[in-house]
Amino acid sequence: MIALTIVKCIFSLLGGLGVFMFGMRSLSIILTNSGNTKIKSLMTKMTNKGIRGITTGALITASIQSSSAMTVMIVGFVNSGFMSLLQATYLIMGANIGTTLTGFIISLESLPITQFLTTLTAIGVFGKMLCNKEKPKQIFEVLTALGMIFMGLFVMSNSTNSFAKIHEVKNLFLATTNPTLLFMISMLVTGIIQSSTAGTGIVMGFASSGLMSLESALYCVLGMNVGTCITALIASMGTSINGKRTALIHLLFNLIGTLEFFLLFLIPPIKAFIFSLLPTKAIALSIAIFNLIFNVISTITVAPFAKAFVRIVEIFTPENKKKAKKKDLLPKFSNKKNKPL
Repeated sequence: MIALTIVKCIFSLLGGLGVFMFGMRSLSIILTNSGNTKIKSLMTKMTNKGIRGITTGALITASIQSSSAMTVMIVGFVNSGFMSLLQATYLIMGANIGTTLTGFIISLESLPITQFLTTLTAIGVFGKMLCNKEKPKQIFEVLTALGMIFMGLFVMSNSTNSFAKIHEVKNLFLATTNPTLLFMISMLVTGIIQSSTAGTGIVMGFASSGLMSLESALYCVLGMNVGTCITALIASMGTSINGKRTALIHLLFNLIGTLEFFLLFLIPPIKAFIFSLLPTKAIALSIAIFNLIFNVISTITVAPFAKAFVRIVEIFTPENKKKAKKKDLLPKFSNKKNKPL
């Protein structure tokens, strides 16, 4: 009987996750396509000034609601030669900060308004059916996607609450407190589903249902920030050396931030101070705030050394000498006449 209940809860969780991820992906695609030209223009005009690059990365990612989409775009721009590695590094830092807005949106699920927000799906669908103009249609599409996000969260929340009622399952979750194990599990899960946002939604649900302590949830957040890098690594396959370097920069940046916080958590006064910044009674909001703190501090500590960071990555990922020689052997053409010089 317990086994059947667990299976039902797992299917419910997966179903909610599917709806949530579809809603997030739809929202990202709609917002990205609607402002595609502006986004490209902003990114290609970026200079090597750190604050401007970080701010632009944060604003664009917050507007399209997907750090994965943003990182994939950055890899593409570097691969095409429109952007330098240094510019990409600043934008990636900003993207990590911008994506934390999604966590705050997800934390709304803990408020008693989620059921009302799911009706946005119906408003969006019927609105699009009755509307003939293009711009209002896009607005209704956004409402539909937002409604699906909250619908997925609602279903996941119900499934985690059902898990919490099964004492054996609850005790198993609460017994898993090893920081390294929590980090590894959340990193692998995020890598598989390719969405730190979806992972955040699951962790918030578990923590809010009492299946996980706040401290355990924070270690999961660290793992998710590393696991989300898999999307950029996949996108870099088949790209130029600079495209691969961009994905590696994203991974190393998040690894450095994670290591930094693991070390900070070993110092009791600093750990206590970080927890004092979190409203522990609102666990979902605490997780969202910690994610923001993590990405801001990681950026502040690495940004001043961005040039050195890029140089280190270039040293450890040298260009293929054979390919470089082949390029040198190719004839060079002048601008005026299509003849070898």
